[in-house]
Amino acid sequence: MAGQSVTRTDIIDSILRALEELPWVDALWEGGSAAFGREDEWSDVDLQAVADDAQAPALFDIVEATLASLSPIKQVYRVPEPAWHGHSQRFYELEAAGPFLMVDFCVMKRSSPNRFLEREIHGKARFLLDRAGVAAGSRPGDPEAWDARLRDRIAQLTARFRMFQSLVVKDCLRGRPLDALNFYQALTLVPLVEMLRIKHDPWRHNFGWRYLQYDLPAEDYARLVRLAYPGKVEALPALHAEAVGWFEELAAELAARTVLTPRAAS
Repeated sequence: MAGQSVTRTDIIDSILRALEELPWVDALWEGGSAAFGREDEWSDVDLQAVADDAQAPALFDIVEATLASLSPIKQVYRVPEPAWHGHSQRFYELEAAGPFLMVDFCVMKRSSPNRFLEREIHGKARFLLDRAGVAAGSRPGDPEAWDARLRDRIAQLTARFRMFQSLVVKDCLRGRPLDALNFYQALTLVPLVEMLRIKHDPWRHNFGWRYLQYDLPAEDYARLVRLAYPGKVEALPALHAEAVGWFEELAAELAARTVLTPRAAS
């Protein structure tokens, strides 16, 4: 990209060279868009490493020194710990890489079993270093267990959805468009998106609005875009009614299914 002197390849190669020298680093791989073959000129660099439990602070020091050798580090964001995923994670913006080529670096403890390597959910990780057979330790998900999880989730979504749609309606009637829009987005569209994901992309039902252009049929995606952009205040009640009807259709369809999660071919 224009004005960018540090490239994606520069960043990945430099970090790999630094980590290859560290015997207590078990593995390094690239995830994110690269794991799905979708990286483009705006993609960031998603790197995960497995290391000795006590070495996470030292590993970040080494990675930051490596990045600083390529470019001044413009800003750093440290995910507060304990993080939801149980790992240590930091984000970096390099002055010479521009705002889009952000580096997302996650350190996973050797003792942690949670590696985000399930292909159904996270794609095919690009391993750059694997001293300990980390890639071979990845296992496919359990469709039967996932089905049970999804059925519980559908019940929760449906109960909450049916309880709170009146909040959208009454704020439309009150003439409070921002309140109505807030409730419409949070209480109508968010659960609708998850129900669509359960139907079309059940392994990643909780990925929210990201990647929907890849994960939904084109017709459903276009309809969702139309519902998400009211255009004018007066359009919201009709869009809300349509979204409610669509949600109920999905709830009935999914309740009738005996299988929700694809099974591997025998």
